[in-house]
Amino acid sequence: MKGKYLTVDSCPILANVKENNSKTNVKSRFKKDGLPKNDSDYSIGIFPTFVHDTKRVDFFWGWPSHIINDCES
Repeated sequence: MKGKYLTVDSCPILANVKENNSKTNVKSRFKKDGLPKNDSDYSIGIFPTFVHDTKRVDFFWGWPSHIINDCES
Protein backbone atom coordinates (compact mmCIF):
# COMPACT_ATOMS: atom_id res chain seq x y z
CA MET A 1 0.00 0.00 0.00
CA LYS A 2 1.40 3.34 -1.03
CA GLY A 3 -1.11 5.63 0.71
CA LYS A 4 -0.94 8.16 -2.11
CA TYR A 5 -4.69 8.34 -2.79
CA LEU A 6 -6.93 7.82 0.23
CA THR A 7 -10.71 8.00 0.59
CA VAL A 8 -12.74 8.28 3.77
CA ASP A 9 -16.27 6.96 4.23
CA SER A 10 -18.61 6.73 7.19
CA CYS A 11 -22.00 5.32 8.06
CA PRO A 12 -24.15 5.21 11.19
CA ILE A 13 -24.63 2.06 13.24
CA LEU A 14 -28.07 2.50 14.78
CA ALA A 15 -28.74 1.35 18.33
CA ASN A 16 -31.81 -0.83 18.88
CA VAL A 17 -33.89 1.77 20.75
CA LYS A 18 -37.40 3.11 20.16
CA GLU A 19 -36.04 6.66 19.77
CA ASN A 20 -34.55 5.69 16.37
CA ASN A 21 -37.96 4.54 15.08
CA SER A 22 -39.78 7.53 13.57
CA LYS A 23 -43.16 5.76 13.89
CA THR A 24 -43.09 5.72 17.70
CA ASN A 25 -44.32 8.58 19.84
CA VAL A 26 -41.40 9.73 22.01
CA LYS A 27 -41.57 13.07 23.83
CA SER A 28 -37.88 14.02 23.76
CA ARG A 29 -36.49 11.86 20.96
CA PHE A 30 -33.04 13.39 20.48
CA LYS A 31 -32.42 15.25 23.72
CA LYS A 32 -28.77 14.77 24.79
CA ASP A 33 -29.43 14.65 28.53
CA GLY A 34 -32.23 12.08 28.17
CA LEU A 35 -30.37 8.90 27.15
CA PRO A 36 -32.48 5.91 26.06
CA LYS A 37 -32.74 3.10 28.61
CA ASN A 38 -31.23 0.12 26.73
CA ASP A 39 -27.52 0.95 26.85
CA SER A 40 -25.51 3.99 27.89
CA ASP A 41 -22.51 3.15 25.67
CA TYR A 42 -23.84 4.94 22.57
CA SER A 43 -24.45 8.63 21.93
CA ILE A 44 -26.42 10.90 19.64
CA GLY A 45 -25.01 11.31 16.15
CA ILE A 46 -25.63 13.35 13.03
CA PHE A 47 -25.67 11.82 9.55
CA PRO A 48 -25.69 14.40 6.72
CA THR A 49 -26.65 13.33 3.20
CA PHE A 50 -25.86 15.45 0.16
CA VAL A 51 -27.87 14.79 -3.01
CA HIS A 52 -27.37 17.25 -5.89
CA ASP A 53 -28.04 20.70 -4.36
CA THR A 54 -30.01 19.56 -1.32
CA LYS A 55 -28.71 18.65 2.12
CA ARG A 56 -30.57 16.35 4.51
CA VAL A 57 -29.53 15.95 8.14
CA ASP A 58 -30.69 12.96 10.21
CA PHE A 59 -30.11 12.42 13.91
CA PHE A 60 -29.67 8.97 15.42
CA TRP A 61 -28.73 7.14 18.62
CA GLY A 62 -25.81 4.80 18.00
CA TRP A 63 -22.19 4.74 16.92
CA PRO A 64 -20.34 6.18 13.92
CA SER A 65 -18.36 3.83 11.71
CA HIS A 66 -15.45 5.18 9.64
CA ILE A 67 -13.10 3.59 7.11
CA ILE A 68 -10.02 4.84 5.28
CA ASN A 69 -9.40 3.17 1.93
CA ASP A 70 -6.30 3.14 -0.25
CA CYS A 71 -7.58 3.71 -3.80
CA GLU A 72 -4.61 2.15 -5.62
CA SER A 73 -4.62 -1.23 -3.89
